[in-house]
Amino acid sequence: MDCEPKGSCKKKNVGPALNLMDSIGASMVAYRHLAVAALLTVTAHSLAQGPNSSAPNDPSVWISTRSLVMWGSTWTIRAVARPFVPRLHHMGSSAQEPRRIDGRIAWGVGPSDPSVQLTSLTLSSNKRKLKIPKPLVTTCFDPWLRPGRNDQDPLYLSGIKVAKRRNLIVIRLNGADGAGAYAVEWTMDRHGHAKRKIWSIA
Repeated sequence: MDCEPKGSCKKKNVGPALNLMDSIGASMVAYRHLAVAALLTVTAHSLAQGPNSSAPNDPSVWISTRSLVMWGSTWTIRAVARPFVPRLHHMGSSAQEPRRIDGRIAWGVGPSDPSVQLTSLTLSSNKRKLKIPKPLVTTCFDPWLRPGRNDQDPLYLSGIKVAKRRNLIVIRLNGADGAGAYAVEWTMDRHGHAKRKIWSIA
């Protein structure tokens, strides 16, 4: 109600404005409820899927870590393997020997497609992080996987070994089986220069 200077008051027509404000307020409340519901749904989905893809207990990722003291620091060597998805790669002919994937020789691969691909190999200390170049890593397929103490435990990369040779860190791994079985050895110097040797153990 508005009171004029003479003291008389008259009712102001505010019905439509109030109705509009009520509608906007109701819409905002509904929007907030939808946003909270969406956030809860995403959170629940994330929890159902487990931790991020690099977590050791993610069944779709296999991780192995080793450590040694070198160059005055303790180094952690971390190898990661993931499921191989053929449709994401250029697959060479299954009749070709050795088999090629993405134009490179694919170790551990025969006529059938591989199941697992080694995807990264890193060395880290509290001061530095070194990486084996991807072309020296991602051409290794079906590395040896084994369960933990119990058969129900997640699989892990079992064939990783690390050692010191003069001024080098040496990393060894076995992969595949049968005619495609192989062994691989990487060396890394303190400047981050990496080399690889690979050979058949069939």
